[in-house]
Amino acid sequence: MKGLLERKKNLILQGAPGTGKTFAAKRLAYAMMGEEDDSRIGFVQFHQSYTYEDFVIGYRPNGEGGFDIQPGIFADFCSRAARDGERSYFFIIDEINRANISKVFGELLMLIEADHRGDSIELSIDRRRLTVPENLFIIGMMNTADRGLALIDYALRRRFAFFDMNPALDAPGFLAMVQDAGNEKLGALVDAVREVNKEIEKDPALGQGFCIGHSYFCVQNGVTDEDVHGIARFEIEPLIAEYWFDDQQKVRKLTDKLESVFNA
Repeated sequence: MKGLLERKKNLILQGAPGTGKTFAAKRLAYAMMGEEDDSRIGFVQFHQSYTYEDFVIGYRPNGEGGFDIQPGIFADFCSRAARDGERSYFFIIDEINRANISKVFGELLMLIEADHRGDSIELSIDRRRLTVPENLFIIGMMNTADRGLALIDYALRRRFAFFDMNPALDAPGFLAMVQDAGNEKLGALVDAVREVNKEIEKDPALGQGFCIGHSYFCVQNGVTDEDVHGIARFEIEPLIAEYWFDDQQKVRKLTDKLESVFNA
């Protein structure tokens, strides 16, 4: 991930919910900084109503009955990064594919390219010039399991590298965390979810991008059987019901597999 971001300047972490995208984004920024400095990290979550005016520049009420032109959150962050050119800055965008990307980015589609960092372009609203500096890196996060989201258009896709975040149910660190939690039901539920993920992967309508992530099971020590049952019944089982909303037999089969952990 570090190599991709250093080369491309823009990286999207894509995966199903619970695969640790947000966790990885901040740790990636810290790794490239060489320290944990949240003052050099900007963060925003896109949504359907997010606009160019919010992100780049637009009119804002001034409290006197009128409107002033003010930079958006990203343009303001670019200015901060440019004033501190010796250190790296990171702008993290959660749910990057939930907004109309082309409208939100506007002229930035050119400026965020690695080859055009440091170039400037005149903004149409007030003729000021905007630059995305060399020391600013963009990390986006994209949910691959939400059927309601639009695909990333090709203009933006060419400007980003894409890194798949997969469930880490077999990672040594995760397995150690499950063991340290001291709850047998938690380990048994993880085993059951591995089997569910195999069903998800081989379903042509779903696939690996819909697998259940490890974050569901990242719990504190002292977790009870009731807590673990709550994870299964109120977090994972509704997800299964959504995935196979048109196949209730499959839903019952897989939820029974999860419930068998607690009926044993």
